[in-house]
Amino acid sequence: MNGQRRRSRPALWIAVVGLVCALAACTDTVTVSPSTYSGKPDSQALTLHVDASAGDTIAEAKVAEEDDERVVIEVLLDESERESDDPATLEATVALDRVLGTREVVDTEGRAIPQA
Repeated sequence: MNGQRRRSRPALWIAVVGLVCALAACTDTVTVSPSTYSGKPDSQALTLHVDASAGDTIAEAKVAEEDDERVVIEVLLDESERESDDPATLEATVALDRVLGTREVVDTEGRAIPQA
């Protein structure tokens, strides 16, 4: 009996991993880089501007990391309700731990996000 249980465990794990992968493939959420941001050096908030398509929404926008030199921004775009390829600009506001100052704003890949 124990031998059968041990043999069925790998098959169960394969099924679970396959199901998780299938569910992940069904989501229409992608990581994007904001096109620009706005915020003053003495502000503790940034407004992110994201180029998208009509019907897209921002699923999540957050500060992934902050240090003395840079602020790393992560934005997840939900494309599941996309209506067309007509361009749209979305906005999201993120809070910083401290004022922006002279720090650089970058995406999760390290690319600079220009100030609007």
